[in-house]
Amino acid sequence: ETPDFSSALAGVKVPALLLWGSKDAFVPRTAQDRLLSVLPRARLLVYPEAGHGFHWEDPGTVARDLAAFVLGGDPRPDQRGR
Repeated sequence: ETPDFSSALAGVKVPALLLWGSKDAFVPRTAQDRLLSVLPRARLLVYPEAGHGFHWEDPGTVARDLAAFVLGGDPRPDQRGR
């Protein structure tokens, strides 16, 4: 059984970027939605048609998205899950 870290995550005060491939066979969208509900400043960036290893499938796009987020930008604003 997976431990519940909701109360600890609720205390995270910094922005968080969740990256998820829509074809992920290991981690379902419901898990992303749970994280969004407890992380107060989280955003979900969905990679359409990507699996669990999308960071290997398209590392350039992931790197650009992460850099934009870290620099305070809005990575792919048209692809936001929230």
